Amino acid sequence: MEDDLSIIFEPETQPLPVKDETYDEIFAKAGITEELRRPGNYFLVEQAVEGVVELWPIPTEIVVDGASYELRENGALISTQARVNSEAEVGSRSIVERGANIYREVQIGSACVIGAEAVLKEGVWLTNSVQIGARVVVHEGAYFNNHAVIGDDCIVGENSSVHAYSKVGDEVRIEDKVFISSYVELGDYAFVGEGAQIDDHSLIGNSANIAKHSRIGRRVQVSAGVHTKERQKIKDGSWVVSYAGRVVNNPPRKGTGESEA
Repeated sequence: MEDDLSIIFEPETQPLPVKDETYDEIFAKAGITEELRRPGNYFLVEQAVEGVVELWPIPTEIVVDGASYELRENGALISTQARVNSEAEVGSRSIVERGANIYREVQIGSACVIGAEAVLKEGVWLTNSVQIGARVVVHEGAYFNNHAVIGDDCIVGENSSVHAYSKVGDEVRIEDKVFISSYVELGDYAFVGEGAQIDDHSLIGNSANIAKHSRIGRRVQVSAGVHTKERQKIKDGSWVVSYAGRVVNNPPRKGTGESEA
């Protein structure tokens, strides 16, 4: 070894581009800075002796606020109190919190968060940056696209899907074979019946009930507490009010609460 050697290892690729605040916060509390994170199961530690930088293995477990996490080679953090089936896949920079139960053939993409005591059953698929809240139960074959957010205490039925940037509130029940398009918002305590479809940019109010096999068009606003009818079809741009599911074809003028002529 030459006397002026200052580094004996260089990763072939750049450090992982970690941007998720929760993920960064966990590493910060564990005392592992971004500069020390590298792809693969290693980081660099500078030694005082002769200024040599040696290759040390990264810890396989870290402790944050009393909670222990397994740190995988791809940077995924798995609570030591979570159950992850050996046939499940957890992507880079994803977090699985305590008490979560991940069944076989579940696929979790990168930068996802699985909340405490959440259950993902067989064949569930999350792409990237999906957030699943605490105590959520997701049944077989459900699918979640990029940046979808599911609140706490929700139930998602078999073969249902929630697409990109849609947000589901707390204690929402989504039954089987439901299709929720992109940029949809469901308020707290909402219910979506079997086979229903909600198209993109629609807003479903708190405690609204979307009946089974109904179709909610694009940019529809369903007011809080509304119950639609089974197989009801709501046209694009409509505003749905009252418990009878009355449809107003034009949304209210701003600040008036009245429909435009």
